Amino acid sequence: MAETLYQIHVRNTDGDRIAVFKGAGEDNMLAFSYRKRVRTPGAWWVQIDGRDSRIDNLALDDGLNYIWEFWRRDPQGGLDWYKDFSGLHRHDYFTFGGEGTELYVARGRGLNDLVGAEPIRYDKGSAEAYKTGASETVAKEYVDENIGPGAAAARQLAHFTVEADAGTGNAWIGDRANEQLFDVLIELADFAPGDFNIVDLSATTLATVSDTPQFQFQWRDNQWGLDCTEGNTDGNKPVIFGRTRQNITNIQYTYSRLDEVNVVYALGAGVGAGRLDRTRTASDAGIDTAWETTSWGRRASVRTSNDQGNTNLDDLADETLYKQRIKKTFRFSTLNVPSLRYGRDWDCGYLATVEHRGESVSQKIIGVTVSVGSDGVVSIVPEAESYYA
Repeated sequence: MAETLYQIHVRNTDGDRIAVFKGAGEDNMLAFSYRKRVRTPGAWWVQIDGRDSRIDNLALDDGLNYIWEFWRRDPQGGLDWYKDFSGLHRHDYFTFGGEGTELYVARGRGLNDLVGAEPIRYDKGSAEAYKTGASETVAKEYVDENIGPGAAAARQLAHFTVEADAGTGNAWIGDRANEQLFDVLIELADFAPGDFNIVDLSATTLATVSDTPQFQFQWRDNQWGLDCTEGNTDGNKPVIFGRTRQNITNIQYTYSRLDEVNVVYALGAGVGAGRLDRTRTASDAGIDTAWETTSWGRRASVRTSNDQGNTNLDDLADETLYKQRIKKTFRFSTLNVPSLRYGRDWDCGYLATVEHRGESVSQKIIGVTVSVGSDGVVSIVPEAESYYA
């Protein structure tokens, strides 16, 4: 039998470990998958033999929001056991497999799902709704005041903190009263630019039986991980994916302009001819300007705000231009070759180079899906897209 590379630990809301499953194909754990993503929740699922007695302690019908931890190690890559992903239990069901065996399936989302718990529930013009400052500073204030220690008691998340502010990112100004916190954080991350994640700081060793949950909102300037693009100036080992390098398979490249906006008319305070009015294009914001080769590619939108100065209308427009820019994305399965190991050389949030059809394209790894089947075969599939610093 192949050496076990994965374990799944289940903890209750107090942080007590209530179950351990030692990899797919063993210990009644039939298969599992988890999807890590920067900024967005990600997801996970597991499939367990329905006859396993531990299921009685795992099912959601007792109302607990269990924490599922996915641990991995990579002896060939020199990695000892580490926690690669944590998620919250949100859904489960029983079904029957092809041979009539009852199966239990549990599903959920990653910890970033917690930023979707609340809107920015403050009056327009209040200090909690109207913000100005570095993008990271604004993001962390919104988080603290709506789901963190600075929120009203009924809105505070248990065992949740906000990382100390480093004040990075472009200067931002705006009022987001009664908008969803998650949507505003995505807007700020696009504008900064930067990435955010809720990080699980508890149970840092495989042997930890009980540890109070510790979830923390964290922010990174530009991107979550290292710049490992070819020719990077940080001195990091380049991470280059390509079929000719024999480290990937099944590559899919997508160039999408379906949701593109490349011109924004930003309207500010005033009425009629006296209203503040700015026009911004993708090229003004430093974004791919391929649309300018033909008028058929022009896609314009209006953004309005009654409390923006003329200078800040550029920021308002750029938020839309970044959010709805041209999307160049890759999906491919990796071959975990000795020279390029997931978890050691690259991870979710890293910048890397992808070689395809004679081109070398710099991409940000915005997500990675790890799946293990009942046969023990591991699949590691990154999601990569164009980035703007």
